[in-house]
Amino acid sequence: SQLARRPEPLSGQINTAVRGPGGVTFRDASRVAFFPDDDGAPRVWKIAGGPVVIVGAWTMDGLPHFALGNATTLRLRGSAMEPVPGLAGSVIAARPHATGGYDLLLPEGLARWDGAQMKLVARPMASDQARSAIFLNDGRIAFGTNRGGVFVCDRDGQLLQKIDRARGVPANYIVGLGED
Repeated sequence: SQLARRPEPLSGQINTAVRGPGGVTFRDASRVAFFPDDDGAPRVWKIAGGPVVIVGAWTMDGLPHFALGNATTLRLRGSAMEPVPGLAGSVIAARPHATGGYDLLLPEGLARWDGAQMKLVARPMASDQARSAIFLNDGRIAFGTNRGGVFVCDRDGQLLQKIDRARGVPANYIVGLGED
């Protein structure tokens, strides 16, 4: 296992892994560890600490991005962490938008980011929050929520279907989603 070769320990639970150029990046609450595909030496960055924790990780433009609890977003470019101005909050997933910028799946819903500003454009779950979310291959969006099950939306975030316990989901608390 490459984890045994890490230069310093990750603290606690490793809860997110994202693919980036040349390897895989894992994160815990305060550190990011990059493991290169070529079995080279892993690298670790401490990017949070104290009351500030890493709250999310995703890939955008092929680069790993990390949201911190103090509304800061960092991205790993090459061997350096750099701030991403205008991008704050916990992003679950991102995809390029047809007219430029990005569609972002947030705990609150669908947002658009033009490279400088982020704007929430749809909140299909009302007061509930997404714990997980994915862009489906056909363009639709699925949100897995804390209390309401799965919300399936069109590409603009408009609700198409709600799948909850009454419709056969074992629980309304959805931790992860995947497409088969």
